[in-house]
Amino acid sequence: MAYTQADLTELQRNMAKGLKVAQVGGERVEFRTLAEMQRLETRIKRELGESIPATFQTIRTETGWR
Repeated sequence: MAYTQADLTELQRNMAKGLKVAQVGGERVEFRTLAEMQRLETRIKRELGESIPATFQTIRTETGWR
């Protein structure tokens, strides 16, 4: 499916409003969670050629020995 900038804008607008329904690709889509919407947002951005910021995780452990 080819996504458009309008699809991305609509999705982001609805995410900002807290709505879980959006018009994507000419179809009404109802999402269960915000995480689903974020995954689709990332997918659309990749398809449109936008850069996706990298995420970094810092892992810290302690053994308790000093």
